[in-house]
Amino acid sequence: MTAPATTEQTLGAAALRFLGTGHLPPDALPTADTGLMPPLYKSYPDAPRHPLTSPGEAPGATPGERLSWLLRQTGGLTRMRWMSGIMPTGLATTSTEAARERRVILAPGRPGAASGSRYPVEVYVAHCDVDGTTAGLSHYDPAHHALERLRSGEGRDLLLTHLAEPPSLRPEFVLLLSSVLWRNSAKYGSFGYRLQSLDCGVAVAQVVAAAESAGLSAEVHLRFHDRELDRHVGLDPLAESVFAVVTVRGSGGGAEPVTSSASSVPSASSASWWRSDVPAERPAPRPLTGTPAVAEAAALHEAILDGSPGGTGGEGIAGSETPDPATPSPPATSGPTIPLPPVHPAPARGFTRRRTVYGYRPAPVPPEVLASLYATATAPVRSDLPSMPDGDGEPVRIGGVIRGVPGVATGAYLYDRASHALRPTRGADAARAVLHAAKSPMLADECRTATATLVVCGDPRGGVVAYGDRWYRMLNIAAGTAAQRVALAAAAAGLDSHVHCDFDLTGIADALGLPAPLTPLVLVTVGRAAPDRTDPQLPLRGTITSERDSA
Repeated sequence: MTAPATTEQTLGAAALRFLGTGHLPPDALPTADTGLMPPLYKSYPDAPRHPLTSPGEAPGATPGERLSWLLRQTGGLTRMRWMSGIMPTGLATTSTEAARERRVILAPGRPGAASGSRYPVEVYVAHCDVDGTTAGLSHYDPAHHALERLRSGEGRDLLLTHLAEPPSLRPEFVLLLSSVLWRNSAKYGSFGYRLQSLDCGVAVAQVVAAAESAGLSAEVHLRFHDRELDRHVGLDPLAESVFAVVTVRGSGGGAEPVTSSASSVPSASSASWWRSDVPAERPAPRPLTGTPAVAEAAALHEAILDGSPGGTGGEGIAGSETPDPATPSPPATSGPTIPLPPVHPAPARGFTRRRTVYGYRPAPVPPEVLASLYATATAPVRSDLPSMPDGDGEPVRIGGVIRGVPGVATGAYLYDRASHALRPTRGADAARAVLHAAKSPMLADECRTATATLVVCGDPRGGVVAYGDRWYRMLNIAAGTAAQRVALAAAAAGLDSHVHCDFDLTGIADALGLPAPLTPLVLVTVGRAAPDRTDPQLPLRGTITSERDSA
């Protein structure tokens, strides 16, 4: 039998089909009864639970304190939101007041933005001995800020064997970020798969920023043997699957080398991982397959599960037959570049203040703040994504419309990381053109008053030959990471933000004058919040305990 040729058609057929179907935002979402949506949390009732140390305002020094900090900043319950109805009803008008009254909800919020507040990402961690609990694999329970023990024994090296590019030194923690597929697909249909990938990128941004603030080194892995990792975690891969792995270790070195890196056979210390199933989870998983409304997403997900991790980083991209996603053609500039003032990105400074708002008041913003948005979003993150040949970082770029910044004329720009400068791509009429590309009154209203309407863009087709269908998910995770880092930089500077996907892709690309092959992936509005366009929020500082908690 002759093996099929490794062409774009065979390697990425599912992803290319999805770009024309489930990837596209619907013109309007069907009304969803929140009472019928899947639960936002899962738990393992029969698993031993180990409470984590109460997290402070800054990371601690012990392994337990570091892990507590990482998990809380990634997926913890950090605030209560009085959701007044502004979000579900769009613009507040007299005709919507009655609807707003019916939609008042008190809901817990997490550190990062999530599509429709559905929070599909779950966090698992393979860890060393941590403050009274021995090494093993645990699920993070955000409601109790605790570890639920799924497997006992040293298994970090075993998990690393399934990564396409494992680290040479054993990490202190291996965080596995999964997506519960039905949790937001029940609301968004196949479009939910794009949102889940972005949401995973948001969680990745939080892990990396939290690790950096604790003096730790984080490395992101998006290429791995999916079914093997899902099996070790005890997941039904068609219901919940690992989307990203983040390995975290001390930045000062001293970690032990990874053992048995070339073999997936468990060592004696990790043999217990293979002896039994993990405890039962609640609610029971619901697979994505068999539901016609999400057939496109299910097909793409299965193709990723069955595919190879693929690629050899930048070399694989450069040798492919399609354009390198990291080398878009230069934009047709309408003027000289605008250098931005030097800044030092510190995304973790935005942890406590970041929130989603639904409208802005026009107000000038210093150039230093604008510079921090771009620099933070594009700061290098260690990962197995391909690097740009010119050293410009990951394969996403930041375009957008700027207004109200001294020294920067209103118009569309593309950020050049290498020179830390803005390249004009369209004049002042870009501000009006963006409004016509919005698919919701809310987004159009935000774009009218936001200081910056930033668009993370990339090439969703360029990496298909090297990475197959997986490239779709990889690129959108990278886009979600950049979007969240914009939001953190905004919060650190006293500004607010809102992440959007409710826009016409071609319309936004034309409005910004984006050069081929760049395609808009996600949009972030940034500005000073209008007082009547935000939900009141209070920080959550305590944790819930129960009889299951170990001593």
